[in-house]
Amino acid sequence: MKKIIMFGGLFLISVVLPAGTPAPFRMETPVMSVRIENGIITGVRDKKTGRVWADPSLGDTAIPAGLGILKDLDIFRKFHSRDGMFENNRAQKPGFSLINYYRPCAKSDYSVRKQKDGSVKLTWKGLSNGQEFLPDAVFYMELKALPGGALRIRSGGSWPKGNVYGVMTAVGNIDRKAEGILPVYGGQSVRDGAAGMMSMLSKNEDMEAPLMMFTDQGKASLALWIEDPRIRDFMAYFNRTEKSHSLIFEHCNLMHFLDKTEAKSPDAFLQVFQGDWKAAASPYRDYYRNQYKKDFAARAAVKWETRIGASINLSSIMFPDENLNMMKKFYAPETAVIMTWNARAPGWDRELPDWTPRNKYVEGVARAHKAGFKVMSYVNICCANYLSPAWKKYGLDNFFLPSKASLAYYGNPEMSEQEKKDVMNFRQFSKYQKDHLYYGDLLSPGWRKFHVGLMDEWCRTTGTDALYEDCSGCGSDTGNGVIGGLAGSEGERELLRQLKKQLPNTVFGSEYLTQGNAAAIHWPLKLIYCYLFSMETRRSMLHCYRPVSAFIYGNRPWISGSRGYSPFDKHVQVSLADSVGGFGFIDESYYRIHNEKEIAEDRSIDGHLHQRSVLFAKYNLRPHFPAGAYPENIICMYKGTNGIYSYYDDGTLQKMLGPGGKTVYARVTGANRVKTDWRPVCWPVDEPGILAGLDPDSHFILYPKEKRKTAVRVTALSEKSYVRQYYETGPVWHLELDSPAKEISADL
Repeated sequence: MKKIIMFGGLFLISVVLPAGTPAPFRMETPVMSVRIENGIITGVRDKKTGRVWADPSLGDTAIPAGLGILKDLDIFRKFHSRDGMFENNRAQKPGFSLINYYRPCAKSDYSVRKQKDGSVKLTWKGLSNGQEFLPDAVFYMELKALPGGALRIRSGGSWPKGNVYGVMTAVGNIDRKAEGILPVYGGQSVRDGAAGMMSMLSKNEDMEAPLMMFTDQGKASLALWIEDPRIRDFMAYFNRTEKSHSLIFEHCNLMHFLDKTEAKSPDAFLQVFQGDWKAAASPYRDYYRNQYKKDFAARAAVKWETRIGASINLSSIMFPDENLNMMKKFYAPETAVIMTWNARAPGWDRELPDWTPRNKYVEGVARAHKAGFKVMSYVNICCANYLSPAWKKYGLDNFFLPSKASLAYYGNPEMSEQEKKDVMNFRQFSKYQKDHLYYGDLLSPGWRKFHVGLMDEWCRTTGTDALYEDCSGCGSDTGNGVIGGLAGSEGERELLRQLKKQLPNTVFGSEYLTQGNAAAIHWPLKLIYCYLFSMETRRSMLHCYRPVSAFIYGNRPWISGSRGYSPFDKHVQVSLADSVGGFGFIDESYYRIHNEKEIAEDRSIDGHLHQRSVLFAKYNLRPHFPAGAYPENIICMYKGTNGIYSYYDDGTLQKMLGPGGKTVYARVTGANRVKTDWRPVCWPVDEPGILAGLDPDSHFILYPKEKRKTAVRVTALSEKSYVRQYYETGPVWHLELDSPAKEISADL
């Protein structure tokens, strides 16, 4: 019979077991029963409903766990690259190597000890990566059941020979049928698919919060999260096999690792909930908002931001007055912001940090203000062009701190002792090339002071209302250790606090969203996924995103409208915006090339974006999170001045439902037939209550059914058949049908 050590309430059967006797340990909290084996949580059962979230009988635990000791540099780099998503084809393939993970095994000496604070400590001495056994390597877990139902987990470990890069918190054997929800790029529902493991960084476009969740049709949920005031770097692994899911947090040491002999995690938590993903995300949300109360108060003090409902993307000079005068007919004063990407005189990514205003920019800001628009401009939080005129002018040699390392490109493990001691050597520019753009580390107090002064001058001299801080959200450990008591992304957090103090009425946007900048940022940009990655990634954005980060942090995602090269691109962008709580957006070209009459009659995808943008600005739609689960197929809800709006997406048909449930706008893709009375403009197929004849590969904007009949009416159409082309020109009409089937039948 297998021994099980139990801990619950105030009693503990405490034992020390010799090597070769793996004993599962069971921990009871008020809401769940948890089983731990060899450093991995292998079983989780909801005590109220009996639902088994993690089934230990599956034995599916070939996952990162235990203590991270760097043995194979190439494999380490692969595990620590950004954007390791399934859709990007960058996920780890099944059978991935665990050579850098030293885990408890049958040869480990295992002990259990109750501690003074009521927690219990499980310790394994002797760890293996499957190829070698290290008798002096140690891994431990400190577990405590909290009154609210969560299990607090503190993990740690050591190996005296160094190269310890981190420690794991791992949960395996999770129900394969559960839906994974991650705070990736606003919030992502992980689509089912082939086996593999996603690896995600705690910066850039990866993990926006240290939180991973599963939900069961919105009725129950599970969450694993981290609460870390020091916002240390972490990796998140989402593993999927044919049998189960696994969630793993890797708590990273500061680089470099050669002399690191131990690692300790911040507080991690595991809990089950009755309710959907919002219930599961609430504890981390509450922790974060309490931790950053002053930062949230400073962000909320910018009252004009609450009136903005739309952004207009501007890549060139400011609109002429005639365009501004037309635009203000659609947007009431201070309900829209014009985003200017090229407000500097130098070219793009040239001569940073030269913030000389572009010719006519200041005059353009004044004209936009006169027409009732706010103005946001591109700025850059950390970059500089080496030995550019601005570099020399400001003496950046004295305070620009180079980024020296990254997890994805980690190397030089034989760093000299002098280099380790001299992390504040600002003059390490030996490999820098003149005029090239470089990323600096915001741990430099000199750079933080410099950037705040520069942005203050920029806003005062130009009248700019909002700053889009490019590269914000990139903050992380770059190999510079601890400077002035700060490390990793704490430098960015401190810089944003100083900016908010100096510019209290300025709105801030960011390239990315992380726990390091979220409390200061109003509008995190959501654009890079819309064009940079694979077509499969972009297709996933049509239906798989959720307003997770908006729920946690309360900011409003901003999809700029840039790089909308095709109807598909624009459909992706607007689907993402509707799903994650984003406000209205449209590109400048729409108002430059269309007059008021053309806009009123426009039924294209661009007209759809305009319609949505005006709606959000007119009624000030903002993300809304009522108690309880959303209704079926409702992805995101909004609250406007005229009532509640609900965004519906069933995987093909997308529509915004206004107050009273009335459809306001709609789109469809991926279907041949859908149940709706709405139609594309001039649609010849007229089956009652059904929109038929759609090409599943095309993207359609829908409108209320027109009273005017088309010259040709198809009253019945064979299944899978679709309209390839239809148009009317005076007395001439053209109808072209197609089908993947051999025959087409149609009643005209």
